[in-house]
Amino acid sequence: MRERVVRVALVAALVAVVLLAVPLAWAIRSVLYTDQRDSLERVALAAAVQVSPDYRKGDPVELPSPPAGTRLGLYDPRLRLRTGGGPGAGDAAVRRARAG
Repeated sequence: MRERVVRVALVAALVAVVLLAVPLAWAIRSVLYTDQRDSLERVALAAAVQVSPDYRKGDPVELPSPPAGTRLGLYDPRLRLRTGGGPGAGDAAVRRARAG
């Protein structure tokens, strides 16, 4: 009888942990991704404000420094890197960003 009570208590504790931990982990993951996306959007908007349309004529562009672990680059309409960091020719991420 005592083993049965201990087993039921352990199962109940395990179920409670799973029912609380899974949604909590999902919420934390969601918040972290949202924070990262917001940070990148702020840097991209700051860069967009600093880029003059005259960059196509050879006017130098100074981009803000990106957050640690990220790259920021300016690409022309033909997806060639003009300044900043990133692949020389626009990759899949650059094409997705261009598409909105």
